[in-house]
Amino acid sequence: MLLRIRRDFARIVGTSFSSNDLLDVGASTCAPVRPRTSDDGPRGSVSRTLPSRRTREERVACGFRDEERRRRSEYERPLSTSRTGFIGEEIWNPNTPLNEDCLYLNVWVTEKVQNSGTKDAPVMVWIYGGGYMSGTSTLEIYDGAILAASRDVIVASMNYRVGAFGFLCFGVPEAPCNQGLWDQAMALRWIQDNIEHFGGDSRKVTGFGESAGGGSVSTLLLSPATRHLLRRGILQSGTINAPWSYKTFDEERHASADLVRTSSSDARKRRTTARPIAKRERERNPVGSSPMRSVDFQVMDFPFAPTVDGDLLPKHPVVMLQEGDFSNVELIVGSNRDEGTYFVLYDFINAFNKDDPSLLTRDQYLAIMSEIFKQMSPIQKEAIIFQYTDWDYMDNGLKNQKMIASAVGDYFFVCPSNFFAQQFALGGATVYYYYFTWVSLSSEPGVKGVRGGQGSQGGLGGRNRCDVLRLPLQRTSSNPWGRWMGVMHGDEIDYVFGVPFNRSRNHLPIERALSERIMTHFARFAETGSPAKDEPEWPPYTRSEPKYYVFDAEKRGLGSGPRAFDCAFWNEFMPHLGRQEHALPGCGERPRILASVAAEPCERGLRSPTRRASSERVETSPFWGCFAFARVLVLPPDPRHERFPTATESGNAGRPHLDGEE
Repeated sequence: MLLRIRRDFARIVGTSFSSNDLLDVGASTCAPVRPRTSDDGPRGSVSRTLPSRRTREERVACGFRDEERRRRSEYERPLSTSRTGFIGEEIWNPNTPLNEDCLYLNVWVTEKVQNSGTKDAPVMVWIYGGGYMSGTSTLEIYDGAILAASRDVIVASMNYRVGAFGFLCFGVPEAPCNQGLWDQAMALRWIQDNIEHFGGDSRKVTGFGESAGGGSVSTLLLSPATRHLLRRGILQSGTINAPWSYKTFDEERHASADLVRTSSSDARKRRTTARPIAKRERERNPVGSSPMRSVDFQVMDFPFAPTVDGDLLPKHPVVMLQEGDFSNVELIVGSNRDEGTYFVLYDFINAFNKDDPSLLTRDQYLAIMSEIFKQMSPIQKEAIIFQYTDWDYMDNGLKNQKMIASAVGDYFFVCPSNFFAQQFALGGATVYYYYFTWVSLSSEPGVKGVRGGQGSQGGLGGRNRCDVLRLPLQRTSSNPWGRWMGVMHGDEIDYVFGVPFNRSRNHLPIERALSERIMTHFARFAETGSPAKDEPEWPPYTRSEPKYYVFDAEKRGLGSGPRAFDCAFWNEFMPHLGRQEHALPGCGERPRILASVAAEPCERGLRSPTRRASSERVETSPFWGCFAFARVLVLPPDPRHERFPTATESGNAGRPHLDGEE
């Protein structure tokens, strides 16, 4: 029987049951427990695995339903499991009834750990992603039973408020900021106070999460108000310094004002309209829809996100990273090989196909890149287009598609992760980095001298269509998306939670072996602070030696970077360009870029950007004229922004030099 413990009375309010196919895991099984919990913390649940290795698990939910009606009758009709949509999307959709009574905490613990008496088991707390817009801890892919049963760790997860419910921000008592993050902090405090009753050690609590979940963990580690709640962190494809992962107070205030359709400058009016916001959204939106649907947003520009509010985030996160304003913790940071493919498909559905690669003309490429980076200045956009163009084959449709996906993946995920890891390492933290590729890097063409990924810099060179696009020779066998999308954002989650050991999924033995390795590394990290027994197997990530560990199904290995050339562009060159541009007469604030606090584009002296014909040389673009002028200013460097090593120090001695560069 499963327990759902209400925080108001700490009593059982209901049970639920589901049965999965047999699990091929280790000898440990889970057993029912009777935890003692504080009566003022979040609700909790306990999951167990029967001796037959069938799992029982709780289903909880978050959304819009009448709480009073639910209290009158604890019985809820079963949710239909007949999902008819595309499975690649359905796995992320809520699988339980929606309810505003959503702040639940889930715990998986084995009988061995519970009855050991030592109370020293490591605790791994999962925080789900979803762009701070959606998500739930009840998704099948987040089931912690296999990870807990096979590695003798305690796995916990929680729900937190998302969208306007979690991140609407006016800075007044009726509408405070970062409520979703405070939900997470509340759950972590409950774990600190109660995990010993499950056999866990409150000094060994590791937060791990993917995408916005990784951003959440990194925020909790960075914030002075919450950093004491976690000893370690695992950040999977998401950090707080990513462009989509935070808002300034003014940005969030304006987004909130747009939602309530009121003036952001009228404080009195804000106070009178903050209370009924949730009620308005329930009336305006059908059950199950997101509160953000009524707010327009651009590519990866979510209207609600963690906010620099002076409280949870006292300063801009990039400034905090640059100043070393964080505790000395152990970190694993990671990213995936093809982070951007899902998002270009999602945001440009008319140009991309989920099943087959698209042949994009140069004009289509320019239009899409201009839309993705439309908040950048003309000079910055020209620099980005130059960086992500294969100038030998600029009219190759497959290359154009791949370059767009690479730009999105680098800007929004890989390079912010690299920067976060670099800054924590510089501040004295022990950092490890992984790169999830599934397929062996050595089996792909053009590994050395990479530009824009693991593919070759050059033209076709006699290679076939798949070589040019770098379609993975192998990847997760159950992946329903087209092969051109590669090793996508979120693909590693299956392996972290041991999904390949669920026999109903028909995974390959090589995939089960990869999952076992990942679970072993993560569990060992949660226990000791190091993911590997021997340092040479997985050395720490440092500024001078940015070594990463390859999570690959075929072989083990190390790499450097990852994607060091393109991330040097985003993390080193673009901030430098922004400072030079800012120094030109007439410059003001410009949009944010990855590694510096942002300011606005310089327009004076620039002709309007025009779309070039495919054959036009880049030297005629406004980028080169303005950049050449900016270079001769010879401004002294700002030491706050001089963070990264030289090309030789970072292992990029072979990268090309700009004209006039020594």
